[in-house]
Amino acid sequence: QAWPLLVQAARRSARKNEHHNVKALCERALKAAEAADEDKRSPALYLPKAMLGNALVAIGSYATGKRLLEEVLGGENELKTSTLEACTSALGLALIELGDLVDGARIIKAHLDKIEMGSPSRPRSIRAYGRCLRLQEQHSESIAIFKQGLRLAQAQKSKTQEALCLLGIGKTLLATDQITEAPEHLQHAERLLREAPGTAWAEALVQLGELDFIDGRWRQALLKSEEASIIAQSAEDLDISARAIDLCSRSLFAVGMIRDSARLHDESIGLIRALEAESPLPVQVNSPVVKVTNAALIEAISLKERGE
Repeated sequence: QAWPLLVQAARRSARKNEHHNVKALCERALKAAEAADEDKRSPALYLPKAMLGNALVAIGSYATGKRLLEEVLGGENELKTSTLEACTSALGLALIELGDLVDGARIIKAHLDKIEMGSPSRPRSIRAYGRCLRLQEQHSESIAIFKQGLRLAQAQKSKTQEALCLLGIGKTLLATDQITEAPEHLQHAERLLREAPGTAWAEALVQLGELDFIDGRWRQALLKSEEASIIAQSAEDLDISARAIDLCSRSLFAVGMIRDSARLHDESIGLIRALEAESPLPVQVNSPVVKVTNAALIEAISLKERGE
């Protein structure tokens, strides 16, 4: 049978966090198993379903990933504890991203209370819980959770996990316009993430660009947003692309380049609408300064369209 070989290939890709490869290989494996008349309830199929569900959540297909993860966790399977823990963490994250903050937080918190301190799923679960608390505007609690993750990352000597927790703290501070405290965390995160795989560095650049924007350093904000946009678009990360382009649009508006700003504003709105099809959560960290600037930008574009 060919499909178990595809599952093995998917496992190798999963260990390297190659989520798009995992998705493609697991989908091929499940189709091949179906063609080979494998029983859909076969315990052997739970592993590719679990990996596919995790990969879908990782790439932003939250609703489809949630359905698969619920099937895996609700079925009689023989999966390893580490796989089940990863599925539970991913399910909580999917619920949060789908706007079900109460159930998402409940699942993640129960998961954190249950698992061992050294569980591989703990760092991601901590960050998901911190993000959920920020979205619920429980900012002090959010920072406390991210600091808990920061201590764990430092104990495990994981620079990437440390940087992601620093980024979480910085974003929470930025969400409440605590711009005197945010730079230290965001700058440290950016330095640690420069060599990291994926788009985490682009995320850090966007947040630092937001700080530049708030402080009136609009050209620096423009440079950071452009660099972040290039990284995100090459990785097909719509979320960071949307925020980078939005920041670029606001920065251009601030330096008086209204026409270019309006063009990018339309592009960012298109990306945000595409993202909203998967998740109802806000794409931006909507700090007071961002809200005011966006309102001014929309009004300026409206006036220009009316020829005023």
